[in-house]
Amino acid sequence: MDKVKLVLTLISVAITVGPIAAGLLMYRDNLLNLVLPSNLQDLAHSFTSDKPEVKITGNPTINRTEQTVSFQYEITNPYGFDMVLNELTANVVCANHTGVMFGHATVLGAPITIQAKSTKKLSILMTYTKEGESHVKDLKLHPQSKIYVYLTDLKVNIQGITISLEEPAPMEIPRP
Repeated sequence: MDKVKLVLTLISVAITVGPIAAGLLMYRDNLLNLVLPSNLQDLAHSFTSDKPEVKITGNPTINRTEQTVSFQYEITNPYGFDMVLNELTANVVCANHTGVMFGHATVLGAPITIQAKSTKKLSILMTYTKEGESHVKDLKLHPQSKIYVYLTDLKVNIQGITISLEEPAPMEIPRP
């Protein structure tokens, strides 16, 4: 009876330790591949080396009756899979006068699917607040002047992952 117990114990140890020892021996030169397969490392590298390219196209469109400005952007998806932009929002504040809120910006038509390895046009609408309207009037700018602003509280939701940028992003907007 003791011999059977000893044999069963040795078999249990061999079944448990054997595959672990074999894996360690197979990957002894690169233990990282034991935990993280090389194709996952390649995928992680592509995310850090390739970034979506965003550029403004055309001139902003001003709607004075609704106090809005519409911007057209193109975003290029460098990845081998489709991306879905669920949300993009930001507050627009004056770059020269702290605390003055010009308005709120949001992407139109969300959710937006950007096909793999392709470019898609986006429309972003900024709506002026009452405070923003009165601040523009107080500035007494030339009608063709640009207003320098920061996008703050910028939130982008892609594929269900929300990215919040804490650092203000500078931008020019036309006078309403």
